[in-house]
Amino acid sequence: MKGESDSPRSTSPLLEHDDAEGVEGEPEQVEPEPLRPPLTDHSFGFDDATLKRSVPLLNAALESENTTAFTIEFHPRKGRIVRSRREFRPMEQVVTERPLAIVGEAEGNVEYVRLVEACAQVDGSLEPSWYWAAVNSLSPEEFVSTEEGHAGVKALRSCLQRLSAEEYDLISVLDHPVMVGLSDVTMAVLTLAGWIDVVRPLHFERMLKIWTTNAFLYSHEPTALALYFIPSFFSHSCYPNCEWELGPDGLVRLRAKMHIDEDDELSFNYLDDAMLVRPVGVRREVLRRRRGFQCMCDRCMHEEYTGEMLQGLCCPSCGRAIFFYMPPKGWLRKLRLAVTVILVIFGHLIYCAVVSAGY
Repeated sequence: MKGESDSPRSTSPLLEHDDAEGVEGEPEQVEPEPLRPPLTDHSFGFDDATLKRSVPLLNAALESENTTAFTIEFHPRKGRIVRSRREFRPMEQVVTERPLAIVGEAEGNVEYVRLVEACAQVDGSLEPSWYWAAVNSLSPEEFVSTEEGHAGVKALRSCLQRLSAEEYDLISVLDHPVMVGLSDVTMAVLTLAGWIDVVRPLHFERMLKIWTTNAFLYSHEPTALALYFIPSFFSHSCYPNCEWELGPDGLVRLRAKMHIDEDDELSFNYLDDAMLVRPVGVRREVLRRRRGFQCMCDRCMHEEYTGEMLQGLCCPSCGRAIFFYMPPKGWLRKLRLAVTVILVIFGHLIYCAVVSAGY
C-alpha cells in the first residue's frame, strides 16, 4: 500500500503522547557506508541522499539475520519504509524483536534526581524520562573527555547504563528530524542539571530527538521507554495492516491485522485505539503536533473527501477493533448499519471462532 502518511520520516508510538486535548474537530548503486554518522557538531539529521545510501546496508543487515520477509526501501516523501516480500495471513506474526535499549526512571540515582529538579524549573521541558533515556544512550565520544579536566564526566557516566557499540550504531541510524541547533529548552535543562559541560550538547539533542521520534512506552509505573530497530521504520496509518504489542519478556511483536500481499507497505497505528474513532481533523492535528507530519493515509483521504466516518467496535472474542464505514446521514445509514452488523461483525465472530478452534 502506498501513501499511508505524508511523513518525512517514519516514527514509532509513545501512547501517553497521543491525547487530543485542545484539538479542534476539523482543522545508481551506492557503495555501503558506515551506519554511524560522523561525530561532528555540524552534521546532524538525515537528508535524502544519506537515507538512500543507508538502505543497501540496512537490507544487508536484515539478510545477515536471515530476515527475508520484508525489505527496507526509500520513499521520496516518507523516507525509509518497510515492504513485505511475501504474503501474510491475518494474525500471522510479521516481526518479533528484542529492544535495542530500555531506559526507565531511576529513583534514588543522584543524577536522575538532579535532572528531575532541573525539568521542574524549565517551562516547556519534556518529562525527565526523555532526557534520561537520551543521556543513557550516548557513546563515550559524546561526553567531554575526562582529560579536559571535567570530573563530572566520570561522576555522570558512573550513574548510567552502558550500550554496546552495536546497539549504539543501530540506534544512531533511526529516523529523527534534521537539527538546526540546540534548543533553548534543552540548553536550560542541561545547564540546571549540571551536564552542559559534561556532555556534548548537540549530540545530546540529536539523541533526544531519536528517542522522542521512535520510542515505545514500555511501562507506565515506573515510566520506562524502549527503542526497537525494525518497527521504527514502519509507517503510520489510521487503517493499518499490522498491530503491535509488548510482552513481559521485552519483545515487541507485530502481527498482520488483515491479509497483506507481497510488496505491500507495512504500517501500524502510532495513536492509541481510542484516537482512531475520532474525526479525521482531530487525528491529523494530534499527529502533526506529536509526530510532525500530516497523515495522508487512505482512510484520512477517504473521510476528507466523502464525509464518511470509519466506525469501530471491539470484538468480544479477540478484543480487536472492527472498522466499517458509515454514510454521514439519511436512511441509507440505517440500512448500511444493518448490513454491516450481519456481514462484518458476525462474519468476524465466526472467523474468530474458527481460528480459536484451530480449523
